[in-house]
Amino acid sequence: MELSMKNRKALTEVVARRYRKASRSGKGQILDEFVASTGYNRSYAAMLLRGYARNRVVAGAGSAVAIRTTKVARKGGGRPAYYDEQVRRALEKLWKRFGYLCGKRLVVVIRTSLPQLTAHPELRISAVVQLKLAHISAATADRLLSAARKRLFLKGIQHTKPAAALAADTHTHLRRVA
Repeated sequence: MELSMKNRKALTEVVARRYRKASRSGKGQILDEFVASTGYNRSYAAMLLRGYARNRVVAGAGSAVAIRTTKVARKGGGRPAYYDEQVRRALEKLWKRFGYLCGKRLVVVIRTSLPQLTAHPELRISAVVQLKLAHISAATADRLLSAARKRLFLKGIQHTKPAAALAADTHTHLRRVA
């Protein structure tokens, strides 16, 4: 028999309290029972039970407010950024110098002219940044330059519109034919 969503939420709230207090081996047994009764995927069920119905205090404008959460806020994870702020600044300088090229063209120009560019006194680029710029992909360059592109409003400002005189001329021509 399939449980309704209301019954699943009620069951999750009851089981979550037991799950958080249980030992490691006890958690495995509780998780097996919960997966069997709800039909959830095991990893999804474990995520639900870890964070379901926890009280969280949020400081507001007036006073602190207690909120009962149903989902856990995920922590930022993943690997650290390879292309740091220095690379972004150097890439932005080169992008402006070469006339705001798209990422595919910019990467090719940077790779071919990087030895000559590093000799230029205005573009003081460290050896680490040079190495990173030599291996940057077009998609990564576009991603790093996206904020600068938005500041310049390079795309989407105006669209083609028909001329009013052309529209009026078309209507008079249709009247003559008819």
